[in-house]
Amino acid sequence: MFLLVSSASCLSAQPDIAALLKEVEAQLSGSASVSQILTDKKYLSIHPDSRFRELIEKFCSDKTLAITPPDEPGTKIRVIGTVKNDAGKAVAGALVYLYQTDSKGW
Repeated sequence: MFLLVSSASCLSAQPDIAALLKEVEAQLSGSASVSQILTDKKYLSIHPDSRFRELIEKFCSDKTLAITPPDEPGTKIRVIGTVKNDAGKAVAGALVYLYQTDSKGW
């Protein structure tokens, strides 16, 4: 969703997406884990950006990921599974997208 505003002061309050992406890449190149980035509220606004998702995919090697901050309200669940082909064999390098909604369903 995009919000157009005419006030320059409002525009300056918007996070600079390019700067946030650069920061995420630097952190992931360093010692930050993908879970740390995904659960950091500072980066929630760029989750829908395809460049953010590409960075997550590039740096993701964890078998277990957290996708919500620890203080997120609601019931926590754990999703465990194996992606298999038609012959029932595990698919190496399969990419699985998970999405989380709030208690209202959005």
